[in-house]
Amino acid sequence: GTITPQTTSLSTTTGTTMAGTVSEVEIKCVNKFSIDRYPLGSTTKREQVSNGFSEITGSVEVEFANLTDYYNAFQADTTVPLMLTITGPTAISGAYYPILQVAVFAGKFDAAPITETGPDIIKVKVPFTAYDDGNGNTVQIQYQSRDTAV
Repeated sequence: GTITPQTTSLSTTTGTTMAGTVSEVEIKCVNKFSIDRYPLGSTTKREQVSNGFSEITGSVEVEFANLTDYYNAFQADTTVPLMLTITGPTAISGAYYPILQVAVFAGKFDAAPITETGPDIIKVKVPFTAYDDGNGNTVQIQYQSRDTAV
């Protein structure tokens, strides 16, 4: 499907059905900065500056149900959007619930490790990398809670 960035909440236009039973998600961002900027003859360090592109990676642990969940996208090297929505069980007020949404606008699966170890449920940890979707969007995180102050 497609994920649309918005200022109030993230939304999807298609592909809103759950792709699998997810039990764990990890997202890691590494920002590249030059932190050792000492001018000649000085003991004062200069302000750190960006000297490379940020790397956003992660993994999703999912129960393997079928090849369309992630394996086909990995095999075809297809870019796919990923969206995780976690909703709290108790309403804040009315129809508003605590919510955490994480959207990866253009992700690629880095591996598709399917290993069968017996008659149990097959769980796989699938690593991914986030890329710019061509519109300047990489990852968007939104959070709504009972907190009244920031």
